[in-house]
Amino acid sequence: MKKMIILAVAIVLSGCSGKTEMKPGEIVVWEVTAPGQSGFIRQDGEVSEHYDDQFEMYYTYGRKRTWFYPEDVESNKQSEITLNY
Repeated sequence: MKKMIILAVAIVLSGCSGKTEMKPGEIVVWEVTAPGQSGFIRQDGEVSEHYDDQFEMYYTYGRKRTWFYPEDVESNKQSEITLNY
């Protein structure tokens, strides 16, 4: 439970706008990161494809669900990348 609370606090403090519902045995997180998921701008001025991908959602007071538990992540993932090191 301590790990879940720390993660929920980290999500809330990371510059995201959102809502965290903490119920007994369950944490539900909704968030939006404006202007987008990535603020990366290359030296040549080119921006990431995710630079402003959440701006409209933020502007209209929208939000998206953040999957918190491993089983929720697994059932809702759209892709997976494995990093070998």
